[in-house]
Amino acid sequence: LSEVRARLSKYLCTRNMATLALTSDNAELFRNLLSELKSSEISALGEGASPDAIDSKYATLAKEMDDLNADGKIKELVEEFFKLSKELLAGEEKVVLSRVYVVLHYCKIIEKTSSEQFTNVINQLVDIFTNSDDQAATKTRLLASIFNVFDEKSFARYLIFKAIFAYAARNKFFKAIAPHVENFESMMSKWPITSVQMREIYGAA
Repeated sequence: LSEVRARLSKYLCTRNMATLALTSDNAELFRNLLSELKSSEISALGEGASPDAIDSKYATLAKEMDDLNADGKIKELVEEFFKLSKELLAGEEKVVLSRVYVVLHYCKIIEKTSSEQFTNVINQLVDIFTNSDDQAATKTRLLASIFNVFDEKSFARYLIFKAIFAYAARNKFFKAIAPHVENFESMMSKWPITSVQMREIYGAA
């Protein structure tokens, strides 16, 4: 897993994730993530509990996801990860972020292939973090980290920032997004958005 994370860090730093072909190395990313999530669930059971149901669950998921990846159905693959949102968001911030980075790897591929699918996927990702107000401060910081993964001209930045702005307002965490707000106009000028979409950000709060 440490090797996978090192590879992901390299991808994120160079921002070349979207140009990667669908290879066995890419499939290895989600297999390792599934293995980690499975281990976390089994550990949470405690001593004496039977992990059979969890073993069966992840064996089925691994097969389904392998098939999706082999068929190039990346959007569907990402959505299968979203169904594991409870497991994805469990743990410390750095652990959650390392898991989400695997999903972002595939989001970057979608960004280059279909703008409509990409928008839908990013909105679903954001909803995982904002559909409840528990651990709101942590979720706001995580969303800010996800925001920074994308290129400054990416439409994802608009979608994520709008969600952060609304979520922070709802939970009174404007201090957490203050650094972004200070450079808001400069950032917004680089996003491929309309004047109507610009106004939606102000209306989000």
